[in-house]
Amino acid sequence: MDTETKEQLLDRFRAYLDKLPEATPVESAETDRRTDLYSLFAELAALKNEVRLESRQVKTALDEFRAVFETLQASQMKPCKPAKSNSAANWTAPAPRCPNSGGRR
Repeated sequence: MDTETKEQLLDRFRAYLDKLPEATPVESAETDRRTDLYSLFAELAALKNEVRLESRQVKTALDEFRAVFETLQASQMKPCKPAKSNSAANWTAPAPRCPNSGGRR
């Protein structure tokens, strides 16, 4: 970026800052704000309902995952079919590995 472009941008930024009104400190605005007891309890009740709904959703998701994992585990526990006996005259490839035992059957 050349110096002329930088100077133009700086001039525009200075003009923008000069147009801004004097801002009041944020701290003074927050100290004047008070919460009444009714508003506090209303917010707590809303928070309680949100937590209840989210916990129900988490429970439902966990139940669904549990069912999926049980199905997966059951499919992994099924025994593999043993390979047909191989004779010297009728040789075939070895039997595939069984996924749940890691060995050949």
